[in-house]
Amino acid sequence: MLRGISSVGDWKSAEIDKRCMNAFIASIIGNADFGSRGPSFHKAGYKYANYPKFNIRDETEESDEVAKPDVLLYNVSKKCALLIEVKGEDSIGTDRHLRQLKRNKSVGEADVEKLVKAIDCEVTIDNLITGIVYREETVQKCYQSQTCFQKLNQMQQDYLVCTQRRGGYLKALNPQAIVIDDELRGFLTNGIPIPKKPKIRMYVTENPCVKGIMYGILDYIQDEFFSEGKIQPTGENREIFLTTVFLKDEVFKEPHVNSDNIATALRELKTLGFCTYTGKKPRFGFQWKRFNRLMSSDRRQETINKINSLDCSNPSKTLDSTY
Repeated sequence: MLRGISSVGDWKSAEIDKRCMNAFIASIIGNADFGSRGPSFHKAGYKYANYPKFNIRDETEESDEVAKPDVLLYNVSKKCALLIEVKGEDSIGTDRHLRQLKRNKSVGEADVEKLVKAIDCEVTIDNLITGIVYREETVQKCYQSQTCFQKLNQMQQDYLVCTQRRGGYLKALNPQAIVIDDELRGFLTNGIPIPKKPKIRMYVTENPCVKGIMYGILDYIQDEFFSEGKIQPTGENREIFLTTVFLKDEVFKEPHVNSDNIATALRELKTLGFCTYTGKKPRFGFQWKRFNRLMSSDRRQETINKINSLDCSNPSKTLDSTY
C-alpha cells in the first residue's frame, strides 16, 4: 500500500537510499527463504551497528573531522571489522564518495575497539576494511563508460567494492580485499542472497527532513496494522498511539532524527487526517479505518501529492511544543 510512495518527485533518491540500506541489512541478518544455513554476515559471525561516528584527525587539513560510515560490521572471534558505505544513487566514485571513504579509512582499529566496547563488548581488531556498496544496475551502467570503469577499478585498489540487488545477491567485485576471513570472502564471492522485498528495519535514512519522517511513520504504521498483507486480528477498530519520544527512541533509534522534525511530521499527518491528538496523555492516535481510507486507491495519489508539496526547508510555523 505504502511501499515506494516516496519514490515520486524529490523523494525518489531518499526512498532508494532507504531501500538500499534495508537490502544491505537483509544481507547481514540473512534471507529467511534460505533458512538458517544460508550465507549472511550473521552466519559468518558478524554483528553490526548503523551510523557509527568516529572522531578522526585530518593531518592534511590539520583539523578534526567525523567519519560516519553507514554500517559497522565486526567479528569478535576473527578480530575483523568493516566500515561500509551504502549508496543508492546512479553515480560511482564521486568526489563525495571518495571523501567519505577516505575519512572512513582514517579510522583506526583502536577507534573501532572503543566504540564496540561502548555498545557491546571488549574486542580486539587486527584487520579493518573500508568498503562501499552500489546497486548492481549502477555498476552495470558503469561498465559502459571507460571513464567510470577506470574509476571503479581504481576504487578496488583501495577499498572493498560490492554490488547488491533486491531479489539477487550482495557480491564483492574484489573479494580478495577480505584477507583474513575465508568464510566471508567465500560468501561475498558467491553472493549473499537478498530477498525481493526485504523487511523494513530502517524507516528513515540519517537526518531526514519532515517528508522523509512522514513516509517513515506511515510505513511503520502499515507494518503495525498489517501482517503479510492482512489486517491484524485486532480488527478494524485497532488504534496505534505514537509520541515523538517513542518514535525517536524506538522506531528511528539508529539514524539521527531531529525531535522537532518528528513533532512537525506528526502534526502534518494530523492535518492530513491520518491521526488525532490528545493532550491529556500527549500522543497521536492512528486508526486503521482512517488510515485505510486515506490510502485507498482513489485518495492515495492525493495524499502523496500533499506530502510532497511540503517544504522541508521551512517546517510548519504552527508547531505546538507540547507535541
